[in-house]
Amino acid sequence: MAKKHSSKKAVRPALKPSKSSRRQVIALVGGLLFLALGVFFIIPQATLDDWQYGKQNLATTTLTLPDGHKLSVEMARTPTEHEIGLMLRKSLAPNRGMLFIYNREAPHTFWMKNTLIDLDIIFIGADKRVTSVAANVPRTTAETPDADIPRRSGVGQYVLEIPAGRAKALGIAAGTQLSFSIP
Repeated sequence: MAKKHSSKKAVRPALKPSKSSRRQVIALVGGLLFLALGVFFIIPQATLDDWQYGKQNLATTTLTLPDGHKLSVEMARTPTEHEIGLMLRKSLAPNRGMLFIYNREAPHTFWMKNTLIDLDIIFIGADKRVTSVAANVPRTTAETPDADIPRRSGVGQYVLEIPAGRAKALGIAAGTQLSFSIP
């Protein structure tokens, strides 16, 4: 007698992932997420560390006052440089500062988060004439509550930060004409 051939194909049971393979996938996804978050938080800290220890290599220019007195100032041009500014600096020599450069004259507010030195903030118009001076802005630390962090506003295309008390000592006030070039 001849064997009957069935036209039915053999049905394979659906493969279910084992518990160990699911754990491997979860571990892999978790590891990638941890790595991505680590890079997100480590890179900004590295940038702040570079700023704190003077490794940021910002270009400098010389700012000259009407009496010929000269200040050497670092130039902050990018949004990141603007945001970090003088944060975490432990000192600033009397004839040094930071010049924030913007595309056009506009209102600007400076928030002194993690600024460890007292500063004078000088707002300068597009014509390089001082529009206003916020004198003796106090320092803050990481422990300073956000509500207590000083904010100072003014109008300008440029903003100069120098050690507190220097604006008065150097005779810098609203209307003072400054001279500097932006290479």
